[in-house]
Amino acid sequence: MFLTQQVVEIGNFYYFFYLCLFIVLSVGLSLILPNASPKTQRIVIASILGVNFALHFLKLLFPPYSEYFPISIKESSFQNICAVNTIIFPFIYWKKKEVLLDYMVYVGLISGVSAIFLPTEALGEAPFVFDTIRFYYCHMAVAIAPLLMVVTKIHRVNYHRIWKVPFVLLIVLCIIILNEVMMMELGFVSLRNGDLLHPNYRNPSLVFGPPKEIEGTALLKFILMWTPKVFMAIPVGEMAGQTKYWPILWVAFPLYVFFCLLSFFISLWLDPMHFVHDMQTAFNKLKVKWHKMLKIVEQEE
Repeated sequence: MFLTQQVVEIGNFYYFFYLCLFIVLSVGLSLILPNASPKTQRIVIASILGVNFALHFLKLLFPPYSEYFPISIKESSFQNICAVNTIIFPFIYWKKKEVLLDYMVYVGLISGVSAIFLPTEALGEAPFVFDTIRFYYCHMAVAIAPLLMVVTKIHRVNYHRIWKVPFVLLIVLCIIILNEVMMMELGFVSLRNGDLLHPNYRNPSLVFGPPKEIEGTALLKFILMWTPKVFMAIPVGEMAGQTKYWPILWVAFPLYVFFCLLSFFISLWLDPMHFVHDMQTAFNKLKVKWHKMLKIVEQEE
C-alpha cells in the first residue's frame, strides 16, 4: 500500500527515496573524496557541475520539453535562481573568486536542500521519468558540489565575507528579470501587455512581488515587516500611494538580513573553529585591556 502512489508526494515512499539518496550521496562523498588526490577531487566536483550544466540544455531533447519545442527553449534560460545557479556554478568553480565561491556554497546548500525537502516541481509526477530524475539531480548537484568544495578544502568559507554575498544574489535576481524581458521580446513568453511587472504572471523567484498564492500568509506578513514601506507603493504621479511592489527591491532588505543570518549559521556548521578562534582572540584582547586598566587604576591610587 505504501507503493500504491506511483507519483512523488510529500511523505510517500518516493519522496523519502530521493531524500535518503541525497543524504547517502552527501555523506558518502563527503567521507570518501577528502581521501582522494587533489586532481581527483577537482575532477569529481567539476563533473557533477558539468553534467548538471549539460542537462539544463539537453533536457530540450526529452519529453515534456521536446513536445513544445522551440517554445521550451525558455526552460533552459536564466528563468529562476536554480536555473541561474546551474548555468553559472561551473564558471564560478573555474574562476575561483572567493565571494562567488561563498555564494556558491551558501545559495547552493540553501536552494538545493530546500528543493529536496519541498520538491514542488516533482510533486505529482512519476518518480522515475526523465524530468523527475533531472529535477532531483539538478538540486542535489547544486548542494553537493559546494559541500564537497568545503570538505576537500578546495574552498574555505569565511563568515567575515558574508555581508558581500547577498549582493551577488541580488545581481542574480536582476539577471532573472532581464531574462524575462528577453524571453518576451523573442516570443518565448507571452507579453504582459498593460502591466509589465504584475506579480501574478510568470513571477520566477518572486522578483516581481508576492503572488496571490501567498497573499495573507504568515510568511508574507513576516517578510513585509522588514520591507521598507517606500518599496511597496507608487511614490509619485496620479496613482501615488497605490500598492505596488517594486521589483526585487521589495524583498531586498529582508533577503539581505535573513540570508546573512542563515549563511552565518551555515558557516558555523562548516567551519566552527574559525568562529571559536575569533571569540578566543577577542576575549584575550579584552582581558589584556582589562588588566592594563586595572594597572592604571592601581598606579593612580
